[in-house]
Amino acid sequence: MAGETQITLVGNLVDDPELRFTNSGAAVASFRVASTPRTFDRQSGEWKDGESMFLTCSVWRQYAENVAESLQRGMRVIVQGRLRQRSYETREGEKRTVFEVDVEEVGPALRSATAKVTKTQRQGGGFGGGGGGFGGGQPQGGGYGNQGGGFGGPQGGRSGPPADDPWATNGGGGGFGGGGGASDPAVRNRRVISSMSQPIPGRTPGLLRRSTTMAKPAARKPKKKVCLFCQEKQSYIDYKDTTLLRKFISERGKIRARRVTGNCTQHQRDVATAIKNAREVALLPYTSTAR
Repeated sequence: MAGETQITLVGNLVDDPELRFTNSGAAVASFRVASTPRTFDRQSGEWKDGESMFLTCSVWRQYAENVAESLQRGMRVIVQGRLRQRSYETREGEKRTVFEVDVEEVGPALRSATAKVTKTQRQGGGFGGGGGGFGGGQPQGGGYGNQGGGFGGPQGGRSGPPADDPWATNGGGGGFGGGGGASDPAVRNRRVISSMSQPIPGRTPGLLRRSTTMAKPAARKPKKKVCLFCQEKQSYIDYKDTTLLRKFISERGKIRARRVTGNCTQHQRDVATAIKNAREVALLPYTSTAR
């Protein structure tokens, strides 16, 4: 409704949720949450707790039963709902006002804890009534998969395939995850091979034969680079020969690697030494001159 104050509360449960039932049979659970602000004191280097705020929260119907079974005293929870004000009069005739929260969503805070969610049983429609929509046992009503669990149930939520379906199996399980179904790799491979071998009316049977193996690409032998200096049997590299040395310097002014030049280890070291000496006497620049 418009004009309502929405609030999100993070705190610890003061006590266990109290579950009650109205005269009409509706369940209602109430619990108190203590929210304590914490501030960091830079002088002492410690966290200090502020004044706690206590709020009473209430939740109704099936939600109330789930809260009563899931939450316990001391748990840190996150509550989202509508903040409302309620006034009452004590036995002594004093008028008081309290603030309460009509819960819309509540759950455990997982910063320093873990939780395992279990889908509840429902007697009507929706998602997975009676045993959970996903992997449930035997639902009582609507949802995904009636009378046999949703996805992966013991008796498959979907009806059987047509008799002339080439992808059908003779297993007793249906749906997703049934015995011997589409999830079995061996059965799936046999289906693919058998469907490819079946003749199609109006076509030549010989055209249906396909190769199931892929042609292996021809292995390429990498070309082995030969060291230029070893080929010419040159043992000394002159640092004054800048024309030769520039061939081993990249556009960024870096010495090219061996996998690019093809030099052997010794001559690559001699080239690096010659370039260093040429730069020290200003024959070669340290950086690239290209912009």
